[in-house]
Amino acid sequence: MPSSSSALALSALKAHWRRDKSLRDVLAHLHAWQTMLLDFVAANQNGTSKPFLPAPHTWRTTPALNMEIWGRYQDTPLAEVQRQKGCPAPP
Repeated sequence: MPSSSSALALSALKAHWRRDKSLRDVLAHLHAWQTMLLDFVAANQNGTSKPFLPAPHTWRTTPALNMEIWGRYQDTPLAEVQRQKGCPAPP
């Protein structure tokens, strides 16, 4: 029988496949997480204690956070997400 943590991981994986339907969704998701990481590192290197995840989220609520990220970018065109990520423009 799988452990509760492996069941949670499988559930999160299934949520990913239901959530991300386009290249824009994937790039926006990666951009949001990269931004959280870079902000976390910069703040803590400058002596400001900052949690990695935005309040009120915890590691257990990352599926909800991911849905918030997804919703935030639904009206953003792929070209704008690519510009934010520094991706080259399509030919």
